[in-house]
Amino acid sequence: MLISSFALLLVSGAPIAAARSPAAAPAAPVTPAPTTTHKWNVEYIMWAPDCNQRVMIGINDEFPGPNITAKAGDEIVVEVTNHLHTEGVVIHWHGIRQIGTPWADGTASISQCPINPGETFTYRFKAAKPGTFFHHGHFGMQRAAGLYGSLIAKPVEKEKEPFMEKYGPYQDEDAEPMSMLLSDWWHESVYAQAPGLDGKGKHWQWVGEPQTLLINGRGQFGCSLGRSDGACDRKEDQHMLCLKEGNKDKQSDEENKARCDQKIRRSECGPFCEKTQCSPVVFRVNRGKTYMLRFASTNSLSALNVTVQGHNLTVVEADGNLVEPFNVTGIAIHSGESYSVLLKADKEKKATEPSSAYWITVRTIGPKHRTPPALAILRYDDDDDDDAWPAAGSPPPETPMNLPDKQEEELQGLRRKDQSLKGLQCSSGTGGDESPGWGGDIKWAINHVSLSLPATPYLGAYFYGIAGSVLDNPAEPPDTYVSSSNRVFRIADGAVVDVVLQNANMLQEGVSEPHPWHRHGHEFWVLGYGEGRYDAATAKLNMEDPPLRNTVVLFPGGWTKIRFVADNPGVWAFHCHIEPHLHMGMGGGGAHRRLQSKPAMRLPLLAVVVLLACVVVRPLCAAAAKARHFKWEISNMFWSPDCEEKVVIGINGQFPGPTIRASAGDTIHVELKNALHTEGVVIHWHGIRQIGTPWADGTAAISQCAINPEETFTYRFVVDKPGTYFYHGHYGMQRAAGLYGSLIVDVAEGEEEPFKYDGELNLLLSDWYHESIHTQMVALSSKPFRWIGEPQSLLINGRGQFNCSLAAAHTLGAEQCAAAVSRQCAPVVFSVQPNKTYRLRVASTTSLASLNLAVGNHKLTVVEADGNYVDPFAVDDMDVYSGDSYSVLLTTDQDASSNYWISVGVRGRPPKTAPALAVLNYRPNRASRLPALAPPATPAWDDYEHSKAFTYRIRARAGTTQPPPATADRRIELLNTQNRMDGYTRWSINNVSMVLPATPYLGSLKLGLKSALAAARPAETFDRGYDVTRPPANPNTTVGDNVYVLAHNTTVDVVLQNANALASNVSEVHPWHLHGHDFWVLGYGDGAYRGDAADEARLNLRDPPLRNTAVIFPYGWTALRFVADNPGVWAFHCHIEPHLHMGMGVIFAEAVDRVGKVPKEAVSCGATASALMAGDHLSQSFLVADDAASKSSQRLAAMMLFLDGTRIYADLCPAYTVCAATKKQERSSDPAVLLSQTPSEMECLLFKSSRTIGYGNGIDVQNEGKV
Repeated sequence: MLISSFALLLVSGAPIAAARSPAAAPAAPVTPAPTTTHKWNVEYIMWAPDCNQRVMIGINDEFPGPNITAKAGDEIVVEVTNHLHTEGVVIHWHGIRQIGTPWADGTASISQCPINPGETFTYRFKAAKPGTFFHHGHFGMQRAAGLYGSLIAKPVEKEKEPFMEKYGPYQDEDAEPMSMLLSDWWHESVYAQAPGLDGKGKHWQWVGEPQTLLINGRGQFGCSLGRSDGACDRKEDQHMLCLKEGNKDKQSDEENKARCDQKIRRSECGPFCEKTQCSPVVFRVNRGKTYMLRFASTNSLSALNVTVQGHNLTVVEADGNLVEPFNVTGIAIHSGESYSVLLKADKEKKATEPSSAYWITVRTIGPKHRTPPALAILRYDDDDDDDAWPAAGSPPPETPMNLPDKQEEELQGLRRKDQSLKGLQCSSGTGGDESPGWGGDIKWAINHVSLSLPATPYLGAYFYGIAGSVLDNPAEPPDTYVSSSNRVFRIADGAVVDVVLQNANMLQEGVSEPHPWHRHGHEFWVLGYGEGRYDAATAKLNMEDPPLRNTVVLFPGGWTKIRFVADNPGVWAFHCHIEPHLHMGMGGGGAHRRLQSKPAMRLPLLAVVVLLACVVVRPLCAAAAKARHFKWEISNMFWSPDCEEKVVIGINGQFPGPTIRASAGDTIHVELKNALHTEGVVIHWHGIRQIGTPWADGTAAISQCAINPEETFTYRFVVDKPGTYFYHGHYGMQRAAGLYGSLIVDVAEGEEEPFKYDGELNLLLSDWYHESIHTQMVALSSKPFRWIGEPQSLLINGRGQFNCSLAAAHTLGAEQCAAAVSRQCAPVVFSVQPNKTYRLRVASTTSLASLNLAVGNHKLTVVEADGNYVDPFAVDDMDVYSGDSYSVLLTTDQDASSNYWISVGVRGRPPKTAPALAVLNYRPNRASRLPALAPPATPAWDDYEHSKAFTYRIRARAGTTQPPPATADRRIELLNTQNRMDGYTRWSINNVSMVLPATPYLGSLKLGLKSALAAARPAETFDRGYDVTRPPANPNTTVGDNVYVLAHNTTVDVVLQNANALASNVSEVHPWHLHGHDFWVLGYGDGAYRGDAADEARLNLRDPPLRNTAVIFPYGWTALRFVADNPGVWAFHCHIEPHLHMGMGVIFAEAVDRVGKVPKEAVSCGATASALMAGDHLSQSFLVADDAASKSSQRLAAMMLFLDGTRIYADLCPAYTVCAATKKQERSSDPAVLLSQTPSEMECLLFKSSRTIGYGNGIDVQNEGKV
């Protein structure tokens, strides 16, 4: 069976990049249109739209977003700053045609790139005509997350609506519009909905019906305003409930009544005391006047019907177009539609009625009809009782189910005819053997092609003539199965186009759904509707007065025919306005290709600027070194790490991600595609120093831009030494969402470890929360502060068990875990042979918890820490902090007839999380045989002396590392404190809390952008009089970049000083991790560091361990030393995810001028992207190879290419070829000759490059060798 769906993109006109209008005669002076300016911050907020709180996306801390009210012809300017944590964002101005400003349409991947976190984008457009419109997010399913608001364009002054005189007396013209923004609402976040819609086969999950309907962002879940027995906090019901509670407490009637009266009067907020976010919306009217009610539907799924108790409605406008007025008792409204209706407040006041208030009822229509109606109140201003509700004690009237097609056929419009576009069939289907990669997916499709949007916006691809980025004119539909494509319909300028939308049956037999289709950039005439298959010979069309709309419904099992004129150059989406349907591919686009000016937009730099580099590669290892290639796709998926299912971030469908195994000296190539819906992503290679490749460190906003959805970035780096490492997300708190895996580096071929073993076991340790990271990050960023609490589970290799124990027989009150558990949370079993020695590679990716590892009845011999050999020592258990990695040797010398527990418990925090358990299985015992002995007990959480005893024993193995320099050139002392700023709770370093920029430091410093760093440099020490044992006397802090600039090859000492947090008698453990380097841990101390002889005497300069992560104990200090010998920009931060999110880190910028070529795709965001695209402030050093001998010639060889007036910088190799349009011509490698050749002579360049990229007109930059 096939599901029916339809989607398309429409492109019309002459080629965008090539077409230019002839010079026009000078125009007469025109009075500039008034401008309305708005400044918006898009951010996460905690909100309770239906009295149930959840994370949503708001604007300026509002939900719904701000209403924009303008007059027809006004210019609207909206400066949007993205304050989301890891998600891009765009705003679509629904119903605004964007004539001449297609880049302001606000459609990610079509008209613009998403606005990345921290970036600001300014939308500038005209509200060409009056009408009822709205704005909403158009990236992923962000509209369903609450990103929407109203946009009302009033008639210009002295112009009146044509119906005002007939239906007057009219409401005051200066009064605020009576807008009703209608929406449906889910308690499950879009971050869980979207992965469910992407699931394959049995993992596909439909979003279900909404829990609530909202009117202007307010509704009530689990109760009804219109039922006396199911009231939502009405005063009388609160009072009754209060009295009943008092009776249970055996209070006297007088005491009980007084208590309840005081309780009910404690707030002036009316019936919804303390719940104003979900209190019912009240519209006030004056008796005898006529009001315009403006309805707009931002629904994610539902079709709605609206009635006003006791009042008729007169429809006068649809989608911003006036219609011949007609009366209805209720109005059907589909997602994307807007209407203006007149309501006459003509009800007479009667003494017998308790109030002059009436229900406004919004109800779902359709067969499922499972969501309770939403209710608002229409109240007459002369009502004697402002608190009284309509018809108290009786339910609202049942909504008439009038047919929407009847309503739409009455709308009046215009007529026109020209050429037609072939019918488009909306169907749904699954991939099969004939469409690899789509097996098991459920998609909506148009003519059997499901829309997938690209990383490069269509508008930019067409304008810049980027070949291969767009597939034009979809072919005839295939016979079977659904394929995925970004095909676009190209339409001639001025053409008149007919589109027939044909609905069909879904995968389930006998089911066909309504689809409201919305057209961007245009309006269309709705010529007609019909049932069954469209037949041009028999179809009844309205050619006299069809309505002009931008959204039209396609009814189940039927067809809809529309007509529009391709008179607005640009690339425009045309899609089903139901969020899950568009997410599943039900849409498309068209290009009308006659653009007059360059889009005011940022494009992914890969699409515009090509890195073509000659690189001198120095051998870093023996000839046996290999290149190891990996191809990864990062996506959301449902997983049950602790037997509780939630959305995780996985790699290639795996959690944890795939293990990388290589040998020292190998080069790792990871081609990483971001298949998340709206979030950027990066991968940090924890412990890999990235010598010579700082852009591959994988730190968003520091070493690179986040990889946007659908973009691919290739990490290339050398693993220069053996050791136990791991990788993880380093953007927002994505590590806590499951984005991590192991990275094991063996010794190079022919070399040996300084210890012997018979086999290896890998233990990747982590903690796990059931709350999503989006909710966690919002809580940490909230005012008042909301702590995320302790993790629900601990995981070993991504597996754990929540709310039960594998060793319940030894745990008081614990429930035994069921035997038949999911493979995803089944206990990890490590099988070993008796009397062998095994190397246990242990690494901690925890978000919060410090851990302790023990193996029942077995000693552990520590031999490696953070990729560096240490002097071996044996322990019964070991502390492992977040960011730590170890190798320990375990000898299987115990009773071979038993299995043994591997136990991991929490340290450093009150133990509210149960230990994680795995089984050490002595062969040939059955793996399912649980150990007879109790698991090893974790030491007391606050036994820091036990922790210090282990940590202090770690020393460098003789002969394996260089000793540290005897003295330092510079000392930086960093005081760790918890502070407050404007009501927010932050972690600070020397009283400055770190915030990361939109532009990566590596790019901005390399380009010499003046705005890269704050004018004030961060402090290098703190007040010696600061009392680290007490909460800060002044808890206030500020924010900054915390960038320390280090001179090349200098020796730097860093002293980390811990202190009391905001609460008394609280000082926490902080494991600090340094990127790009290892450091010597010189020593630890208790109390405040003074730098005196006593402190100096505690330092170990003889055999300090070389680490990349070091712990600071509560109320103590840790001293480190490293050599700044690795040019780049490197993070140094607490490895606890919430602490880094709250600002606990600094940046070391080190000899950035010595950094070699930075791939432009790594820094193509923020100010760097603007500089690279515009060619402003471009430092030649950005294009210079790291080979000093070639710098001079490389500078001379750097030149600009001009394509359609857009400057594109390319780095020319000494040997190259230039192709002309008619013949190939060898060019000299002499820089002087090279610079004498003007850009106009060039059609293409053949470089020694690693990539093939097209430049339009069929000309390619071709691969001719290796970089």
